[in-house]
Amino acid sequence: MRVTVDLPPTQHRELKAWAAAAAEELGRARVTNQDIMKALLARMFADSTLADQIITDLSKSQ
Repeated sequence: MRVTVDLPPTQHRELKAWAAAAAEELGRARVTNQDIMKALLARMFADSTLADQIITDLSKSQ
């Protein structure tokens, strides 16, 4: 399944910078957006506190 996310330019730059820093810390050539999303989703599904925080964030953003 493919998921596309539109990000504002600022968030896109922040994501790219974070991915580059993570790759450096991990000793990898790169960390992809897919790598990040898979890790975030796995953590969200496993951590009910985090899932609740995301629900709260979503309720505030509407």
